[in-house]
Amino acid sequence: MKKKWMTMGAVFGLGVVMLIASGVSAMAGTSGYDVYKAAIKNSHTVSSVTSAGTITVTDNGSAILSADLLAKMNHGQDAMSASVNFRAGSEEKKLSMFKQDGKVILNTGESEVYKQLEAGEAEWQKDESHAGPPKHMESVIDALMGNLKELATVEQSADGGKHASLHMSGSQIPAVVNAVGTLAISNMADHGQWANANIDSEMHVELMSKMPKLTDRIQVKEINFDADINAENYIEHQTAELVVTGSDEAGTTHEVVITLDFKMSDFNQTVPDTIDLTGKQVETIQRDEHNEHNFPWHH
Repeated sequence: MKKKWMTMGAVFGLGVVMLIASGVSAMAGTSGYDVYKAAIKNSHTVSSVTSAGTITVTDNGSAILSADLLAKMNHGQDAMSASVNFRAGSEEKKLSMFKQDGKVILNTGESEVYKQLEAGEAEWQKDESHAGPPKHMESVIDALMGNLKELATVEQSADGGKHASLHMSGSQIPAVVNAVGTLAISNMADHGQWANANIDSEMHVELMSKMPKLTDRIQVKEINFDADINAENYIEHQTAELVVTGSDEAGTTHEVVITLDFKMSDFNQTVPDTIDLTGKQVETIQRDEHNEHNFPWHH
């Protein structure tokens, strides 16, 4: 799935977590299904937006990983600014990102060096008429949803908006969703997958080392998704919760809960922050095919 479905996934490069989030997001609707699809497509037509949210991961009730995220996107200016604070146990990491003047600039917060490279453009983004999810993926999601569309609900709000939700558990969760969820959880704990990443792979490995490595009886136990759609048919607030159970190599049982809570605001009024590199240490990174696949803004 193109991570463009959820802007924060593109901004912060939390690929696996956002894959789960965008997969859940695609399922909400009406009879809520079509209502949600229309709202998310409409939300992608805005020229600018501010997104703020929190991701938390717990293992058997104890917090093991969390992240606070803030992103400001302006498509007309081809500009973006983002910041994320990661916490894993007593460890805390920061990442700042800017897209300005055709460049992408990164700083991990622990270094005085700012990494910079040409922003480039993903192939599917070159078609300016294309807004929202890729059309072929939309068709796949429609087919996979099947009878699950009947589980989604939508309610009218007093302010003229709508509230869409989809709550599933146990046998209600289709096999393909279960497979994606279990694969995502397994990959999150696979520290080696970050070995070739360009964006501070050491930071990723350190943070993801807190994730339990589930190897047996992995199952998606519960999925809860809620979205608030305003009167202008923009997605203003959405939350998602994924509950996965399984055991590690030692036979210890785990219940991993991933929770996401994001709010969107300042539609068509957002101005991203900028960074002045004057007097700062700058490392220029050459943009090549390897970089294109490892930097999170590319997708």
